[in-house]
This record gives sequence, structure tokens and C-alpha cells, in this order.
Amino acid sequence: MNKLNLKKSIRVVAVSGFMLSLATLMFNCGGKQFRSAGNDETSSASVTTPGAFDKPSSPYAQMTAEQQFNSMLNVTGQAAPSGTMKAEYILRQGSLADNDNLAGVTAPLLMASTSLAGEVCNGLLSKEKAMAAASRTFFQQVDFNQTIAANSAAGYSASAEALAQALYGRSLSAEEQAILVGFYTEFNADLTAAQAAQPAQTGALYLSLCSGMLASYDSMTY
Repeated sequence: MNKLNLKKSIRVVAVSGFMLSLATLMFNCGGKQFRSAGNDETSSASVTTPGAFDKPSSPYAQMTAEQQFNSMLNVTGQAAPSGTMKAEYILRQGSLADNDNLAGVTAPLLMASTSLAGEVCNGLLSKEKAMAAASRTFFQQVDFNQTIAANSAAGYSASAEALAQALYGRSLSAEEQAILVGFYTEFNADLTAAQAAQPAQTGALYLSLCSGMLASYDSMTY
């Protein structure tokens, strides 16, 4: 892996991490949404202050490894995993969650999720590249045969929004939009003139976008 690809891989994880931090902050602003298992709220002696990572009583929980993999396939519209996806899942499974406790959202899990998301997103891009632009779900405004400069920033934002609708079931927040625009800017800033002239970098940009969003907090919880 060359230095440029390493930097981009790190930034994909950073996108996921920034969105994880943002989601956690917004989630924690919602008041007491967690309750320690076994608490009897009718007895003052047994009431304790809920911990930040206690198992949720509301529908917020960490997906297990199998759930996360199946969810990635489902939200990207891929009925069955390819051989490379299965191999990546087997390789990363040990670092993914084996229970629904939110304490499992750790740096190693985020790295493993990003690697798995990369394979799933690679399959998604291959699928949509072979389709007529108007028939695509996520990348309608992207011409993968052109450079990033020949495509529009508006097309990038449209793809990010389409991914958010499918992956998160909602629109991007203003903060999330800012994070992804920042990633777009940094990705382009890292390219040399020769690399910027390569249409292949367009695919790399959208693979990074998809991977970062698919491995983020809202994609691994329910």
C-alpha cells in the first residue's frame, strides 16, 4: 500500500469516526435512554444511574457481526455476498461485535467495519457502474469514465444524500454534510496532477465515501 492509499484509508476511518462522535454526542443529548439491566425502578434502593454504555431499553443497540454484514448487503441492494465479501467477513469477524452492547463500538471494530464496508461498497460500485446512469440508486450523477474535476461537487453531495437515505433512513444533518464535504476537499488536495487526471480516482473517491458512511455509527446500530 503506497502512502497516498494509506492516507486515504486513514481518512475513510476518520470519516466514520467523526460521524460516530457526532452521533454519540447527539444521542447523549436525548436524556436518559439507557437503563442498567436488572434495575427495579419501583425500589429506590435498586435504582442506579445508567451508564453511558448500558444495554439500551430503547431501540439503540450494537449489531452483531452477522447482523452488520447482512445489513450492509441489504441497504446497498446486494442480494448475496461475493466470494471476496465472504472472505473479508471471515477475516474481520473476530473484531466485530458478538453482542448488542454499545461498549463494543471500539477503534478495532471501526477499522474492521471499514474494511468490510470497503468490500461491500466495491461490489456496489461495480454493480452501478454497469448500469445506465438513470437506473442507478446511488450514483446517478457520476460519470466514472471522467475525472473528479469533470464531475460535479453537487453530484457528490447527491450521492452522499442517497446513501444516507438508504443506510440511515434519513437525510444527512448539516454537521454530517460538512464532514463529507471536508473529506471531498482533502481527497482532492492529496492527488498529484497526474493522479487527478486519472478517471480511476473518481471510483476511488466514491468507494471511500460509501465505505466511510457504511461503517459509521448509524449503520452499525439499531
